[in-house]
Amino acid sequence: SSSSSSSSSSSSSSSSVVVVPLGIIYRRDYLAHPRAGSGRTSRKIVNEQEVTSALRGVRDRRGSSGSSRWTSTLSTISLESISFTEQVKTIARQKMLIGAHGAALSYCLWMEPGSSLLEITSGSYASRFHFEYFAIWAGLRYKKMHASGGDNFQINTGTLVEHVEGMIADMINHA
Repeated sequence: SSSSSSSSSSSSSSSSVVVVPLGIIYRRDYLAHPRAGSGRTSRKIVNEQEVTSALRGVRDRRGSSGSSRWTSTLSTISLESISFTEQVKTIARQKMLIGAHGAALSYCLWMEPGSSLLEITSGSYASRFHFEYFAIWAGLRYKKMHASGGDNFQINTGTLVEHVEGMIADMINHA
């Protein structure tokens, strides 16, 4: 029973705020295999700074009289810059993972059951369901969000925050 949660002198659970680790995977250009001979990666989020700013503000907005039941911490994740071991550890620490449709979402299989995966799709990738199946197999909550654009797309940050806050509230309410 070695818990890594911060200790509190209060024994009242009504005053505690749950901190939800939230991670978003950003795709970078890299040469991974012959199919990507140009070194250009597709399915990138073109408004990363706007998305990051919006996600940093994600918290419980439904608490009564201004009190929150949860808040979040955000990790922006660039997997190509860290080792495989660190990739797995980084994703496994997240309670919610957000990312564009791509192989990196398969790391959701290492997340704790009851966590959440939000897949962002656009164009022809919207009709592919394998990451939804991965989430089901891993015991995760899952949602797919459609973004505008082709291979590189713009995310509506209002819609994104609404999805994220709803999924986290669902996790907290059903924990």
